[in-house]
Amino acid sequence: VFWIIYNHTNNDRTKLLQIGNSHINKIDFYRVINNSPRLQYITGDYFNFSQRPIATTCFSFPLNEQGLYLTRIDKHNESLQLSLNIIDTIKALEEENYDTAVIALFSGMIILLALFACYLSILSKSSLYILYALYACSGWIWVLANAGHGFEFLWPNAPWFASKARPIFTLLPIAFSISFIQHSLGGIKQAFVRQTLLWVRNISYLLAFLIIIVPLETMQTASWVIMLHSLTVILGVYVVLILYLSISESFKGNKLALFYLIAIASLITMLILFMLFYYGGDKANGTFIGRFGLAIGYIR
Repeated sequence: VFWIIYNHTNNDRTKLLQIGNSHINKIDFYRVINNSPRLQYITGDYFNFSQRPIATTCFSFPLNEQGLYLTRIDKHNESLQLSLNIIDTIKALEEENYDTAVIALFSGMIILLALFACYLSILSKSSLYILYALYACSGWIWVLANAGHGFEFLWPNAPWFASKARPIFTLLPIAFSISFIQHSLGGIKQAFVRQTLLWVRNISYLLAFLIIIVPLETMQTASWVIMLHSLTVILGVYVVLILYLSISESFKGNKLALFYLIAIASLITMLILFMLFYYGGDKANGTFIGRFGLAIGYIR
C-alpha cells in the first residue's frame, strides 16, 4: 500500500489531481476535514469503470476545496510506477478526447486489416490470413488494455477481467504469431527452433487459459505474481527465436520472412523507446512516445 499526501492551496475549483497510471487495483481518495480524513471516492481496476469520478483512462480526482488530500493506493504484491499531476479539468478532458480519437483511428485500421485478411483467406482458401488477423487483433487488444482504453470501451463493467487482460493478450499474440510464421514459411526446418517454438506456443495457450479461470484472490498471492513474471522469460525466448528465424530466412531470400522481420523490428524499436520513457531515460519527446509509441510501432 502506498500513500500520497497533497496540500491544495489553489482557489480554482476546476483543478484535478491526476494519477498517471491506468492499472491500479484500488484507490481510496480522502479529503481532510476538521483534522479527520473523509472518504470521497473509491475506484480502481477492481471496480466498474463508471465508478471513476472523471471518465479518463488514468485516475483523475476533483479538487473542489482548498486543504489536505490523501490518496491510498493498493498495488498488492506489485511494484508501482506513476506520475502525479495537477491539471485543469478542461485540459484533461481535451487530452483524453484527443488520445481516444487517435486510438480509434488506429483501431479502425486494425479492423480493416483484419477484414481484408478474412477476405483473402476466403479467396485463397488458406488459414494463413486468419492466423495473421488473430495475431494482429489480439496484439492490438493488448495495446488498448495497456493504455487503459480496453477497460474504458471494451470491458467497462468487467473489473474481474481488467487485471487479467494484459497478461492474456501478451500470451495470445505470441501463440498466434508462432502459428502464423510456421505456416507462412512452410514449416521450420531447424528441429531445435521448431520444438522450442512449439513449446512456447502451447505454454502460452495454457497460461492464458489459467489466467482466465483463476479467481482474482489467487492472482493477488505472491506465488501467482512470481508465475506472471515468467511471462518475460517466455517473451524473451519468443523474441530471440523469431528474430533468429526471420533473419536466417531473409538471408535465404524469403520475402515473407523479410517483411515479418521489418514489422517486428519497428515494434521492438518502439517498445524500447517506450521503456526508456517509462523508466525516465528518454528526455526528448517523452509524452509522444508514452502515449502513442506502442500503438504506432504495432500499426507499422
